[in-house]
Amino acid sequence: MGKIAHVTRKGRRVTWGRRRENQLDQSRERKEGSLFDIKVYAPQNLRLAWKRVEANRGSGGIDRVTLGEFKERLEEELHFLGEALRAGTYEPSPVRRVYIPKPGQPTKRRPLGIPTIRDQVVQQAVLNRLTPIFEPDMDDANFGYRAGCSTKDALGKVWQEIKQGNEWIVDADLTDFFGTVDHEKLLFLVARRVSDGRVLSFIRQFLAAGYMEEGKYHPTEQGTPQGGVISPLLSNVLLTPFDREMRHRGYNLTRYADDWVVTCRSRRQAEKALKTATEILRTLGVALNPTKTRIVHIRQGFEFLGRTRALSIYQSCISTATRLPATAPGKECK
Repeated sequence: MGKIAHVTRKGRRVTWGRRRENQLDQSRERKEGSLFDIKVYAPQNLRLAWKRVEANRGSGGIDRVTLGEFKERLEEELHFLGEALRAGTYEPSPVRRVYIPKPGQPTKRRPLGIPTIRDQVVQQAVLNRLTPIFEPDMDDANFGYRAGCSTKDALGKVWQEIKQGNEWIVDADLTDFFGTVDHEKLLFLVARRVSDGRVLSFIRQFLAAGYMEEGKYHPTEQGTPQGGVISPLLSNVLLTPFDREMRHRGYNLTRYADDWVVTCRSRRQAEKALKTATEILRTLGVALNPTKTRIVHIRQGFEFLGRTRALSIYQSCISTATRLPATAPGKECK
């Protein structure tokens, strides 16, 4: 893995890689220990995980077990999961692949990987314990998959920057981000904060579980399935070094999941921002789509969060957005 510049909350920049992990700021690199032994398979955590899965009202996976059927034998299922996790014998199943329309692009479809209800509960149980570990590390540029943050918050931040004279936009698109996540680089980032081998093993198994489509099994050597309960957090873990380094270098980055823009005062600054972003993302194993990435002036319009916007319509599009202060905008949604 290449070197990545990481910025601590105190503003100190640290370059890290596989051979230089010990140079990281120790206060932020404190690892969490036996999450499985103490927390993940605790009955109360599994029950909370089930309640959240039930509230999401999702569909079942390849075993076709529904939420209702799982609930009918809830105590038996939770006991089974607890014992399997305790013994280290639990193995995730392949996800069931389905296709849904892309937001704002009804003629195009994107794949979703639907885990079994059992896997959804286990992923949620792990997520319950990982979120408090990784959330404090996340940058104010990131508005995706975070409690209290929304697309309106992200749009409000961009609008404030445009009003301040940042009218040149890096309008970027990532190439199949969720489908091309590098497993090893992602696990390396997770392992910096979590030392429990069984948690890391479960995440590896989940990533490599594969998917079923039209009765055929497909292995997954890269990517994290959209539709997985834990996928949003993992995507944020992978892209947090990108958020931090871009902001450390003074760029106005706003990111929501794999959709992001940079607002700049000049075309030249935008060109530098795009070059920097490309280099940082490359170290993370993430590529930009060259045919959909461009530098534009606000008058030309740009696409962010599924809609094309121009200066004349931008403010009206977000008239109901939360108005964020120009400084430290992300703090309003934490």
